[in-house]
Amino acid sequence: MADHSGNREAFQLAGGVAPMLGLLKTGDPHAQENATTALWNAMANNDDAKADLIKHQGMPLLIQQLLTGTPVGQELAAGAIWKSCANDPSTKDDVRQAIPGLVKLLTSGTTAAKEQAAGALRSACINSGPNKRELNRVNGIAALVDCMKTGTLRAREQAGAALANACVNSLENQTASRHAGAMQVLVQMIKDRSQLNLVECAVAGIRNVCVNSPENQEELNRCGGIQPLLMLLMNHRETNPALLEYTVGALWKACTHCEANRVQVLSYGIQAIESISKDETLATEIRRCSEGLLGRLNEHQDITAQQLAKAANDMPTPPIVVNVTHQTMLEKSGSTDNGTEASAVAEGEEDADAGLQETPSIQAEENAALSLP
Repeated sequence: MADHSGNREAFQLAGGVAPMLGLLKTGDPHAQENATTALWNAMANNDDAKADLIKHQGMPLLIQQLLTGTPVGQELAAGAIWKSCANDPSTKDDVRQAIPGLVKLLTSGTTAAKEQAAGALRSACINSGPNKRELNRVNGIAALVDCMKTGTLRAREQAGAALANACVNSLENQTASRHAGAMQVLVQMIKDRSQLNLVECAVAGIRNVCVNSPENQEELNRCGGIQPLLMLLMNHRETNPALLEYTVGALWKACTHCEANRVQVLSYGIQAIESISKDETLATEIRRCSEGLLGRLNEHQDITAQQLAKAANDMPTPPIVVNVTHQTMLEKSGSTDNGTEASAVAEGEEDADAGLQETPSIQAEENAALSLP
């Protein structure tokens, strides 16, 4: 089934999910691994198979495998749980009971298992306040930050996206991220422009961590995060639109309650932002964010010329800019389902602190089908 959608559909139509769950319940470890692989593949781009899993009470069996299975079985269970909730809001309540096990796997599992656990948490947190609170309850924010520091490239990317999603409309997770040292890690991630998927997730994380949080905005300044964000605006017409939107949004939210950030943007990035706001070829949301940022900067006319000059002098010499192109950003491992979601900000919203929800490239990724060796 790994490479054949027709076989996956036939498997589901023939009622294949229930027997695989039976093997998870009574089979030996090797049979459980194979059954979990079959369930993972059956759910690839197949909402009916996901519904069958929930209908036949499959989530508790996957969680049991997550907690007590072999290392391979735990990895497969985490991947199947990720698959069950990617782009399917109806499974959020069922996935919640898996969050403690996913966090445990994130801290003590194999390298491959950590990647799957981080991806499952990424999807589990989308538009689910209860799941975000559960993640916080089991110290999941600190686990994500640790994975962002020490995991594989793929795990760091998924953990960064999970942190971004977990912090949307969640002050407790924003606070926990600051206490866990997330901002320094996120800033370091955006400085490495050779890993462009990682940059996108990190910028979205900075944006969501800063919304309505003066403390996190000040922490971004202490970590030197404004200058690398501004560098991403250079040559904006060649930049991936999603990354451009995240970056302008991050700067906007970083300036709502932090004068030091506003001073740096005014002294170093105002021309780029004005250019973006006037570029009619860009998406409406990108221009709206740039106009919101300019509006916030214009509200603070008390910033002196001396402050601007000092900020400009304190800025490090700009690094060589690596253009972040849309084509490069799409070169992702695994498969991606391109879902969409309406913006959480109402049209015409004037509140400079309006929340910025998860966006399609952060929320929609789904792990690929796989074959066991």
